[in-house]
Formats: sequence, structure tokens, C-alpha cells
Amino acid sequence: MCVLAGPDAPQVLRVGGAALVPGECAEGSRARGGRVGVLVGDGRDGRSVARQVRVRRGETAMLAAPAGEISVYERRACVAGR
Repeated sequence: MCVLAGPDAPQVLRVGGAALVPGECAEGSRARGGRVGVLVGDGRDGRSVARQVRVRRGETAMLAAPAGEISVYERRACVAGR
């Protein structure tokens, strides 16, 4: 999973035990796909939004949270070394 946002966006995306800021990615610990809980905290107003996101095995989900709504911006096949 990767977070898409401007580099100065005051957002933190929590996926499992990882806390990601814009531009960062995390790899799942399970080899199979499934649903994962995602929580986005907005540093501007302190609001948090949660959503379940489906990720297939061998796929990278590019996430964005414009206006506090979590959405899957793009899905890509995983590339070794990225």
C-alpha cells in the first residue's frame, strides 16, 4: 500500500501496525490478499476516517485521502524491488 498526497499534507495513514506519511509504502506480512483496515488521521483538524480496503495478492494499492475520504486511486501489479 502506498500513500498519495502532497509531501506537506499533514496526514498519517495507519495500516496494520505501520504508520505511513505521504510518499511512503508498506508491504503486507501475508502472502495472500484480503481486506485490510486503513485509518487516516488529518493533522489539520484532528479528524480520523476508517475504511476497509481490498488488496489482491501481488497488487499494490495506491491510496489517497483528499477531503478526508479514503479512496483507492490506482491498483498496480507488484514490481520486485519496489
